[in-house]
Amino acid sequence: MDTPVFDYAARWQRAAALMEQQDVDALLLMKPANLAYFTGDGRPCALALLTRTLRCVVAVPACDLASIRRTSVATELRSFQSEVEMFHGFRDVLKELDLTQATIAIEKNFFDAALYEVFVGHILPKAHAVSATPIVSQLRMLKDAAEIARIKAAAKVADSGMDAVSRALRPGVREIEIAGEVEFAMRKAGAEGWASVTYVASGWRAAMAHGILHP
Repeated sequence: MDTPVFDYAARWQRAAALMEQQDVDALLLMKPANLAYFTGDGRPCALALLTRTLRCVVAVPACDLASIRRTSVATELRSFQSEVEMFHGFRDVLKELDLTQATIAIEKNFFDAALYEVFVGHILPKAHAVSATPIVSQLRMLKDAAEIARIKAAAKVADSGMDAVSRALRPGVREIEIAGEVEFAMRKAGAEGWASVTYVASGWRAAMAHGILHP
C-alpha cells in the first residue's frame, strides 16, 4: 500500500487495550468513517474485523480489491461478489480465528434493525454481541498531531466553500445553485467528500435545522 498518513498501529494498540479492559475479543466495523479510521480506507460496502490480537481482516467487493491494496493497512484482504457472500465469508473468518463464541463489538448505532438482525442471526449466531461505541468513541475523541493537521486543512477547505457562498449570493439565485457553487469550490480546494449533505436554506426556511435544497 501507499505510505500511511496516520499511525494505524498505535490506533490498533489502543483499541486492543480498550478491548481487553472491556472483555471484548474483536470489533466488527462497517461504518465508512470508522473503516477509514482503523484501516485507511473508508469505502462503503466493506466490512472489517479488528481483533484484540491485532489481526485486521477487511472484505470488499471483488471489483475494489486492486484499489484497496493501495490504501488499506489491513493484515488481510478478502473479496466477495455479493452481500450474502460477504456475510457468509465473515462467518467463516470468525470460525478460522476461533471467535464464533467470542464477545464481538458491533456498531449498533450505525445498523438499522434489519441489518442488525442479519449480523446477530447469520454472522454471530453463537457470539455475544455488544456495542462498539464505548471503544470507538474513546479512541476517536483523542486526536494526534497528524489528525489535528488534517482537521485544520479541512477547515480551510470549508472556508473556501463559504467564500464561494458570499460570491454567489444574489436575488434570484436558487438554493441548489448555491450548493453547487459551494461543493465545486471545495472540490477545487481538495475535498474528496463531505460528512453530510450540503444544506442551503433561505427566507423562512432559514430557521429549519436541516433544510432540504429548494430547486
